[in-house]
Amino acid sequence: ERDWPIPKTIQEAIDWLERNYKHERFLLFLDLFSVHEPWDPPRWYVDLYDPGYEGEEVILPRYDRADYLTEAELRHVRALYAGTITMMDKWVGWLFEKLHDLGIWDETAIIFTSDHGWLHGEHGLIGKHTVLEPKKGWPLYEEIAHIPLLMKIPGFEGGTKCGALVQLVDLMPTLAELGGVDPPGDIHGRSILPLLRGEAERIRDLAVCSPTLPRDPETLVWSTVTDGEWCLLDPGGAAKPQLFHLPSDPHQERDLFEERREVAEELHRRYIEFLENIGTPEERLKLREWR
Repeated sequence: ERDWPIPKTIQEAIDWLERNYKHERFLLFLDLFSVHEPWDPPRWYVDLYDPGYEGEEVILPRYDRADYLTEAELRHVRALYAGTITMMDKWVGWLFEKLHDLGIWDETAIIFTSDHGWLHGEHGLIGKHTVLEPKKGWPLYEEIAHIPLLMKIPGFEGGTKCGALVQLVDLMPTLAELGGVDPPGDIHGRSILPLLRGEAERIRDLAVCSPTLPRDPETLVWSTVTDGEWCLLDPGGAAKPQLFHLPSDPHQERDLFEERREVAEELHRRYIEFLENIGTPEERLKLREWR
């Protein structure tokens, strides 16, 4: 097991900590990329979730409609994924144990997150985006766009949950504040720490998740736009938008675009305003307008 990429990465991180933990300040950025497919963890992890499977090992699923897999194959793909994550959890635990052993656990901030999720049959899809039809993107449903963010910050009580909207760009100014330095003034991110201190209920009213915006009207790219209650899957002018009410429909199974078009139009207006504020080129901005 120690020869798998995740354990080897953690072992390198532990070695680095042993060499550097006495510095007054340090920053360790750890990319456990091998949670990414192909998923081939040791068998004992997979057997935790799908013991006795004797079919094909689909460790690198094709991004496509999920119906090319049998129910048993799809279940096993989920088991491979879950097994890989379980192995990661175990080895991240060893990293935390090292922080305790070195006597720096209480004074060390830890931020754990990801870049995107994955569809394992939800919405009839498997993957994160289309590959076979590169000009026809998939909507960024909650399974892809709503990622984990766990933080351990010295001086803050653990076990609490914050429902405020944040984005990955907010991590850089958060790290800067933790390190006692001022972030550049022209960045789009905002420190998360005011939320944890109870100084603010929110740091942003809108969150946007999107691939690179297209340059031509034939390419379909979906952006996810949410205010925390409503979620708009916005394709620009290339397709019909979708609208979901997350508290009553967390799995996004009932499109309310026609019934609540006024909500969709307001979210779209705020989305365009967001794009303008971050300096989106005019030629790409025009393609995001609804036709």
